Amino acid sequence: MPKKIASRWKNKIKSSVDFTGDVGKTKQSMKDECDINNIVKKYTERGFATHMNKSQGVYGDFTSLGGFKEAMDTVLAGKAAFASLPSKLRTYFENDPEKFINFMNEPNNIDEKIKLGLLQDRKDDGIGIDSDADVPKDGNAESA
Repeated sequence: MPKKIASRWKNKIKSSVDFTGDVGKTKQSMKDECDINNIVKKYTERGFATHMNKSQGVYGDFTSLGGFKEAMDTVLAGKAAFASLPSKLRTYFENDPEKFINFMNEPNNIDEKIKLGLLQDRKDDGIGIDSDADVPKDGNAESA
């Protein structure tokens, strides 16, 4: 008597699913946007980069700003300097380097900068200019 070889492909039960009358769960509102024929038609009429044509360009003389690499290096240096601050200071500025830079560029924040330890108080270091002794009253340094 010959031995039977078991196989997973023999004696399969065929099954099928009937979706007749099913409404379906596919969202049909984007059907036209996803149709390849409409996509190709839009490409041939308007060009390839329609998503980029939504805003107008900005024109001006930006030669004084330097190149892209220089700008990125400046941004990276600013982020690195901010990251080197103690965590309490970074938290004070809500971990936002822009807020820190704006704070440091504001001349009215000198007392707060000293309080945070970002500036050294000139009165305490003994190196600063002694009141107005070196500057004449008229403001002209050469007349002294």
